Amino acid sequence: MRIPNIYATPYYKYYILISIAIGIAALLTLPGLKYGIDLQGGTQLIANVNQTVEPSALTAHLSKFNLDDLSVRFTENPMSGRKGVIVQFAGTPDLIRAERLLSTDPEGAAALAKPYITGDIPSTLMPSEIVDRAKADFTNKVQESLVAYLGIGKDDISSVEIGASLGKEFWETSQRALLVAFFLIAAIVFILFREPVPSIAVIQAAVYDILIALAAMSVFNIPITLPTIAGLLMILGHSVDTDILTTDRVLKRSEGSSADRAYSSMLTGITITSTVLAVLLVLVIFSYFNQMTTLFQISAVLFFGLVGDLPSSYFTNTVMIKWWADRKK
Repeated sequence: MRIPNIYATPYYKYYILISIAIGIAALLTLPGLKYGIDLQGGTQLIANVNQTVEPSALTAHLSKFNLDDLSVRFTENPMSGRKGVIVQFAGTPDLIRAERLLSTDPEGAAALAKPYITGDIPSTLMPSEIVDRAKADFTNKVQESLVAYLGIGKDDISSVEIGASLGKEFWETSQRALLVAFFLIAAIVFILFREPVPSIAVIQAAVYDILIALAAMSVFNIPITLPTIAGLLMILGHSVDTDILTTDRVLKRSEGSSADRAYSSMLTGITITSTVLAVLLVLVIFSYFNQMTTLFQISAVLFFGLVGDLPSSYFTNTVMIKWWADRKK
């Protein structure tokens, strides 16, 4: 089936309205985005189990600890039959507040943390050491409760903990990386074409792709983590690749009409994107069922971003480039 030339019509500019509608819908989902423990700080417990575990029942069991941002997930590998439970939480309100107070009110932070310490507290401990010990003792209590509830041994459970200050530093560094990437992309495109509209078109397409990816992450409950930020940066690369292809073919070539050149670039771009999407879909399915969390997050974010790249590239970017080419002519 041959795709018709959607640009060989005087109404092609109205395609932008489709992208705007999708973008508005994506914006409405963003409040549901969550941060992973590597950005906001927190604890992750991973347990190997021999039976199916109901997440809601385990969540109710852990409610006695008053955990903030508690997330419980049961996983099962259909190939190996291996089962697991992943529990994530930011901590208790008191310990979260204590960690944040360390830099401004160390004694107040220590006072909040002391009730969570098991056993005697040496008078020589510094406030930061008191908070660290309180977090460790509290995590041990949660871990022991989880071991008893699941009926497993201590060796069947592992924990990963990231402090709030370190998570904040990770998030700030990631934001800087995204801003620098946007700036470099805009600069390179402007140097290549020496025209403002192509640069604006490429940047808006990159922003749109990331917006769609974030919206999908919110809908499918995928948190913002270091792996997903890496996926967002990869989306920028693909978005720029397809948009520069369109810009070069429509503005720098002269054969045929601008509508024909835009149509040709669309067919090439769709072929490239569809091939990558097929590979990513296989990777998403494989990593999900094999409990490869990092790989799943990266591939899922890339998949969502590339799906969003289709309307942003061919209903917005290509429309802007064709309009600019016709205007120059």
